[in-house]
Amino acid sequence: MSENVNTGLRVLNFPAEEAQKKEFTIVVSGLGRSGTTMISKLLTAGGIHMGVSKADVIHEDVGISNLVETDQAERLKAEVQRRNERWSVWGFKRPLIVRKHQLLSATLRNPRYIIIFRDPLAVAMRNTLSLGFTIAQGLEIYSQQMVDVTRFVLESDRPKLLLSYEKVIDNPKASIATIREFASIPAEKQDAMVSVVRPNDSEYLSAVVRKK
Repeated sequence: MSENVNTGLRVLNFPAEEAQKKEFTIVVSGLGRSGTTMISKLLTAGGIHMGVSKADVIHEDVGISNLVETDQAERLKAEVQRRNERWSVWGFKRPLIVRKHQLLSATLRNPRYIIIFRDPLAVAMRNTLSLGFTIAQGLEIYSQQMVDVTRFVLESDRPKLLLSYEKVIDNPKASIATIREFASIPAEKQDAMVSVVRPNDSEYLSAVVRKK
C-alpha cells in the first residue's frame, strides 16, 4: 500500500520488545459514541476477555471503570491482580477513562491503549439522540473532551493504537489486521472479528437512544 494512503491507523510507542510480551492489559477508550463498543466487541470476538458477556449491548465493564474513576486505588489493585491471575491478556472499555491514565499505567500490567476517533458531527448527532443535546452543545462537548484525549496521547509513553472509526468501517479487514497485531490475536480470529463490524447496529441503537 502506498505510504501516501490515509489508512486512519497509527501505532505509537510499540517497539518490538513490547510487542513480544505475552502478558498485558488492553484499555479501549475515546469519546462516548465514537465506536468504543465496536472495538470492545471486536476484541471479544478475538478471544480477549473484556469483563462483560458477549450479550452485553454496550460492552462496558462498569465495575472496574468505577474503581478507576473514583480513585479507589487499593480495590483497583486487588481487582487487577485477580484478573491477572486468571488471564494473561484481558481488557476493558470505557470512554474518556484515559483521563486517569496515570493511575491506569501505575496499576495495570503492561497496558496497551486502543483509542478510537470519530467525525465530530457524527458524535454530536449521536448525542442528540442519546442524551438530548442540541447539535451546538454536542459539538462544544466534543471539543472539550478531545482536549483530554489529546493530552493523553501527548503525555503517555505507553503503547497506543489510534483508529479512525470511519476508516475501520470503510476497510474492516485491513483495520482488524492491525488491531490483531497490536493485541496479539491469532490470524484465525480475523473472520469472526470482521463479522462484528456492523455500522448503525439496531440492537446497540435501541439501547442507547434516548426515550422520548
